[in-house]
Amino acid sequence: SRDADDSPVVAPADSASVVDTASVVMCVDPGAQNSRDADDSSVVAPASESDEDQGVRELMDLFLPGMPLYGLGGSSTESERRSLCRRLLRKNACSVVPCVPRLKHALNWRAKHDALFSERRFAVAGDYRVIGADLDRRPVLYTCMKNQLLPYSQFRDQQVVTMLQAIDNMPGGAGAAIQICDLHGMRLRMADLNPAPLVEWARSQENYFAGMMLEVIIIDMPRMASYLKEAVWPLMPAGVKQRIKFMSLQQAKQHLETACDAEVAGRIAEVMEQNRDCRISLEERQQTWMRVDQSGTPVPMVAQS
Repeated sequence: SRDADDSPVVAPADSASVVDTASVVMCVDPGAQNSRDADDSSVVAPASESDEDQGVRELMDLFLPGMPLYGLGGSSTESERRSLCRRLLRKNACSVVPCVPRLKHALNWRAKHDALFSERRFAVAGDYRVIGADLDRRPVLYTCMKNQLLPYSQFRDQQVVTMLQAIDNMPGGAGAAIQICDLHGMRLRMADLNPAPLVEWARSQENYFAGMMLEVIIIDMPRMASYLKEAVWPLMPAGVKQRIKFMSLQQAKQHLETACDAEVAGRIAEVMEQNRDCRISLEERQQTWMRVDQSGTPVPMVAQS
């Protein structure tokens, strides 16, 4: 239920549902209006429409010509914007007003990386990929720092494309995912000591990729990484902190055995053991880097040219 000062006004049965944009305009431009009365609330849709669907409809109306979000988002498609609206609504209890500034920020960030979203090309920085799904069909993403090929500052493109692939695998393009960061074999370069790329990525998790991370599992965090954690932790959004879990290898295996089916849990356990086998070279490991597509079928992490 909404608060009294934000309560919806029910339209007569024979009238069309109309969205009053005063409140959302105020979020895009705080100086546009300092306050609003209860009578200016959005008109609700018929009772058969869910709060989430109504919110998506109201937010999508803001992309129409002359509306506050018109033209934002670069080459983003209507389906992509609709999926983003749904994720933001789920994160904000289906309340439209707080979604609008986050939506604007996310769309500006999306436009900044327009070519990356459109082409989905990246320099391989490591083995970050969608490795399977849990019992609730939520994508499971995995990376091991032993396989890091480039500094973390050059890791963003692969992260973005992998997240987009996770969205592709989600029913309806909205939902949550599990991210596994295996820190075994981590080697900190001088460039990795700069926390800015980590902070930027964490903030994108609260906007464009809002609500996508159900939990982040960090495995075998080495002592030398404590400096980076201490530098980044105070700058992390509170929502991200709450979803991070630190585990040992054995704890992670047990957790995945309950969260995933036997095939996926076994696949991830095999990969983690492989990354700890000093007899297997990096080149040999690279040959096994597979992701799963929308049907759950393992395919090469990078499409063969």
